[in-house]
Amino acid sequence: MTPKEPKYQDILGLISQQIHLAIYIYNLPTKNVEYSSLKTKDFLGYDSNDLVKKPGFILSIIHPEDLPIILNNFENLAKDQTSKMYCFRYRLRKRNQEYVWLQNQEFVMTRNSKGEPENILGVSIDISEDMKRIERVKEQKQQLDEIAWIISHELRPPVANILGLVAMLEDEEVKLGNRKILDLLKQVTEKLDKITYQIVAQTHK
Repeated sequence: MTPKEPKYQDILGLISQQIHLAIYIYNLPTKNVEYSSLKTKDFLGYDSNDLVKKPGFILSIIHPEDLPIILNNFENLAKDQTSKMYCFRYRLRKRNQEYVWLQNQEFVMTRNSKGEPENILGVSIDISEDMKRIERVKEQKQQLDEIAWIISHELRPPVANILGLVAMLEDEEVKLGNRKILDLLKQVTEKLDKITYQIVAQTHK
């Protein structure tokens, strides 16, 4: 008996498990998922059948802010003539109502008799941890900017005022003991001024 030839869905499923990617086939005219690998459950918590058997379901779980990205990608795919690769990032709502960041790569797999794009083959990878790291860096940069603003607008003016007063006093006749204190005050203030300048310069690199 001749062994039964494996379906392409089975092959895609095996590939998906080996490379830790979710693989899917999307019908562009109907906007329905026609195939989704088992890896989808790891990403979203939904069984692959949940996506395939519910027309339009995938669109309903896209983050509202990212929906324009998806719709724009549909437009690009619909006009595609060369089966080029399209890459984009977006968020999907998981079964537990949390959002996961995905990066997708897609291309036109099949076309109809008129040569128009029909089925889209795509792969998804979970980039949530990468996006969290990027967000942390942004937050740290914002904090540094705030510190720089405080130093520039709140700290440096008083330091400049002290230096100005020291300069005025240097023009006056000052007793020897007070002269030493004045010199020390000048040194400390100049050092503080230099430090605040360096901090501001570093935060704006």
